[in-house]
Amino acid sequence: MGRKLSFSGAVGSSKRDWESKTANYTASSGDALLLDSSGGAFTVTLPASPMEDDFVDFADGAGSLGTNNVTIARNGSNICGTADDLEADVKNVGWTLVYKDSTQGWRIA
Repeated sequence: MGRKLSFSGAVGSSKRDWESKTANYTASSGDALLLDSSGGAFTVTLPASPMEDDFVDFADGAGSLGTNNVTIARNGSNICGTADDLEADVKNVGWTLVYKDSTQGWRIA
């Protein structure tokens, strides 16, 4: 599944607009999330029953991830082959999680 990035998000995804999140949220495949933790830490929960090539785009929306972490909750699937949640704690970064399979789970792209 190839995608091109554009200023309006991921071309070909079901959602093209970036959405700002400041509190707990359950993601859907195709989401493009600007994480704004300037008001405090929160959790984004990944989809419960992902399929191969599902993806979620993330970016630090306020430069605050280094101060207030956002937990990316695995929701039963592995992240990078481990049964651990992901702590987003580096400011001014963006990344995509892509679901590969039940062994590897979500991979950082």
